[in-house]
Amino acid sequence: MVITLYAGILGLLYITLSAYVIKGCFKHEVSLGDAGNDDMIKRVRAHGNFIEYVPLALILIILAEFEGISEFIIHGLCISLIIGRLMHAFGLLEKDSSSIARRGGMVITFMVIVTASLLCISSFFIL
Repeated sequence: MVITLYAGILGLLYITLSAYVIKGCFKHEVSLGDAGNDDMIKRVRAHGNFIEYVPLALILIILAEFEGISEFIIHGLCISLIIGRLMHAFGLLEKDSSSIARRGGMVITFMVIVTASLLCISSFFIL
């Protein structure tokens, strides 16, 4: 299955974001939460936003792959998801967290979820 490659990559991205939060905790001497520190707020949100969107996107893509959707489309969805999540994380962590990278990352992520959702819905009616 194609999705296993991308699930592994996204798992490593999740760990990278987790480590970035932990590094911030040591840097800012924060033991719980964000302590109102702007840098920590951004780190925690970049991590939290990833975990809020990626599982649903992966589930939808897995289901689409199970339904026999073309590997080409599955690759496209997964690559787009990775690009969207990277753009969002980097954009959120920039000085101006309302950057075009952050917004673009969210748009790409939403497009992946919508596309995968429509693929799943259409496969139900086609069978």
